[in-house]
Amino acid sequence: MNLGLGRAAYEAAVEYAKLRVQGGRTIIGHEAIGTILAEIAIKLEVARNMIWQVPGPPTIRMPMPTAALRIWPLATIARVFTS
Repeated sequence: MNLGLGRAAYEAAVEYAKLRVQGGRTIIGHEAIGTILAEIAIKLEVARNMIWQVPGPPTIRMPMPTAALRIWPLATIARVFTS
């Protein structure tokens, strides 16, 4: 959910930057704004990759404590990073 909200906010920011004019040109053409938007895009891509790295639910053959120890740290990291 956090990733979807972040992507929607990023897309809205890019559209606004294409419309807003400052100093005779759109603000997306300014280096500082372009850098900020690029950093946001990088963070969104990292968050997306972190979410895809989290394994699915443990299988029945694997004991639950071992599976929980493997899954929870990565899932928690992804949740904290995306929020």
